[in-house]
Amino acid sequence: MSNCTKLVKTDECTQTRDEGYNNCSQTRDEGYNSCQSNYYNDCHWYSPWNCVAGWFCSAWTWISNIVCVGWTWVSNVVCVAWKYIVQVVCVLIDAVVAVVAIIASVIDAIAGFIGGIVAFIVDIFTSIPIIGRLIDWVLGVAKTIVWAIASIPDLIGTLVGVMPEKKLRLIVLIQNDERGNPLIIDRTVLYRAIQFVINTYREQVNVRVVPVQIFHYASTFADEQVANDNYIASETRINTPDLIDVCCDTCEAGENLIDRGSQFNLKLSIVAFWGGARRLTGYGAPIVAFAVRSYKDGKAGCSLGPLTDFVTVKFQDSDQGTPAAQLTSDKSLGAITDLGHEVSHCCSLPHKTDGDNMMNPSPKRSGRMTVWQKMLIRSSRHVTYL
Repeated sequence: MSNCTKLVKTDECTQTRDEGYNNCSQTRDEGYNSCQSNYYNDCHWYSPWNCVAGWFCSAWTWISNIVCVGWTWVSNVVCVAWKYIVQVVCVLIDAVVAVVAIIASVIDAIAGFIGGIVAFIVDIFTSIPIIGRLIDWVLGVAKTIVWAIASIPDLIGTLVGVMPEKKLRLIVLIQNDERGNPLIIDRTVLYRAIQFVINTYREQVNVRVVPVQIFHYASTFADEQVANDNYIASETRINTPDLIDVCCDTCEAGENLIDRGSQFNLKLSIVAFWGGARRLTGYGAPIVAFAVRSYKDGKAGCSLGPLTDFVTVKFQDSDQGTPAAQLTSDKSLGAITDLGHEVSHCCSLPHKTDGDNMMNPSPKRSGRMTVWQKMLIRSSRHVTYL
């Protein structure tokens, strides 16, 4: 079954209908009581107006109740009909995408090698401090705008609740320290962080988070993704402290224009080699998350939004009592959400100080998103049908 049909809940119509009937009944009862209190108690032979007014009051209450019930019934029928129309449209689009995706996967594998080489050459130039990095920023913004405009139909569909499955490609790179030791030995924290992104993006925006591989085909009707080593890469090089002890915000922007940004950009070109063609066009560009050791400004993650295709995260586990399968927006979680938060920044979402929202700067957040945030995510150049 397409996950799009799971997102469309017809029981919401039933709940609204029941509440509507209750409101009608309550209004009717209060109306009768009001009529009796205001008129019938003073209905005598010497005050006929009160008697007539009481009859009209009761009749009006009775008629308004019938209209109320009728409107509730009609609105429920329309609600259910719309929900099923949305389901049909979603399934049809998912079916078409599933067929086209097979062909696209083959083309992607062929173009991936050529694109990877071309992208690596381009990345050499865009890794030149200041000038090259500024060019990379401009290209990132330009591709973001182009694909956002191309996604306007999908943006409108998201607004009205039509969200066929899309895909986002993600890979986490475990960096080494100054001695060549990996910053993360136990990958459990990575699995849980990745699974949170998988679960939440599926639940909130019907996006399937997939690994960056030479050939990866995932049907829209396939089982849910499970975080594993396909989403993780390791390096063999020894890093200097400036690549593993980083900073964020203005500091990160400044250092991204010089040596650190240059080195991260070249690393990205290698670790996401098979996504090179996508990075060149911007369509479905993979997001690379670099595992770092610390932040000089006390942060837990950082992203420059649409300017780059990578984020940095100090991976830490939280709420270990929650099974990975339940790491979704119905929980108020902590550091385990940092990866999802930064990935969402990369998809153009700004901060939003709103309780348990995904973009709340405080780590005590869940994965909940507003309608406008969902629209931005699904119109991102990183989130595509193919």
